[in-house]
Amino acid sequence: MDIRERKMKILHAIIKDYIATAEPVGSRTLAKKYNLGISPATIRNEMADLEEMGFLEQPHTSSGRVPSDKAYRIYVDQLMKVEKINKVIEETINKEYESHVGELDKIISQTSKILSNLTNYTSLALTPQLCSASIKHIQLVPLQEDKILMVIISKEGVVRNVVINIDKKINSDTLIKISNVLNELIRRSSILQFEQEVFDILNVLNEEERILLRDIIPIIKDTLSNNDGIKVYTNGITNIFNFPEFKDLEKAKEFIDLWEQKNILVQLLSSGTDDGINITIGSENKMDEVRECSLITATYQLNGRTLGTIGVIGPTRMEYSRVVGLLNHLTGQLNELVKRTLID
Repeated sequence: MDIRERKMKILHAIIKDYIATAEPVGSRTLAKKYNLGISPATIRNEMADLEEMGFLEQPHTSSGRVPSDKAYRIYVDQLMKVEKINKVIEETINKEYESHVGELDKIISQTSKILSNLTNYTSLALTPQLCSASIKHIQLVPLQEDKILMVIISKEGVVRNVVINIDKKINSDTLIKISNVLNELIRRSSILQFEQEVFDILNVLNEEERILLRDIIPIIKDTLSNNDGIKVYTNGITNIFNFPEFKDLEKAKEFIDLWEQKNILVQLLSSGTDDGINITIGSENKMDEVRECSLITATYQLNGRTLGTIGVIGPTRMEYSRVVGLLNHLTGQLNELVKRTLID
């Protein structure tokens, strides 16, 4: 065994032991519990090297060592073997979904519950977002003399209602005409490119209708860019108290306060890649509120396009292999349920 391989084997054992026990790991523990084939003295020397390299840290009150964020990163990237879920868990998941097929919001909500129940971490699930690429239809409807209702419907069934204030009453025929123009623009291109397309079609509108259309387009863009209509389902928030890392009440309170801030939760779930599993460990998090946590997320999709995100958050001492295996399974099942709900 070469020196690097030996170091990685020791590091892997330390991470595995610390994830399981939450206790700093010493050379004697490694020598007794793991068949490393080297003496405690050699293990101590290698641990000293790993600490110098930034992979291990020493808590003030212990002679043992704990993995650093850098160690967890090399673990998930190079050392970890993803754990496949067993048949019992698979059957449990199927039963949990049975009564929610056909209702998208309830499917997403149930997914968050399943994640929390099966991992014992805090779970999050983001409903599909309204974006320019997914708009299916826009309808303008008169409400009062100085108000109209704009209904935006996405291909995924997301509906957003926006009340628009106007200077004077506009009749239904005019609103139907402008709605038809907007839907023609949607058919031609993205809403974000309306300025380039709108002039080609303005000749079907009179001056008053053109002014109204120009006023409405920025409102549509603002509606697509804000998070007001997005739902974030969370479960198992108090699970954090089960971990010794959060026995400090002030630290636990900061974590719980985070869940009252919807915009932060949306940012957390939107910070990963567009597909696959995304793991953010401790100090890698851009937000101070979660710098002592790890976040594992996965996206769910329809016809190859990302709709939303699910994930779990917990201490950096997280069972990464088990969570990743569960997320892999859930996203596959969620993709199928979303397809059956929205298309079939």
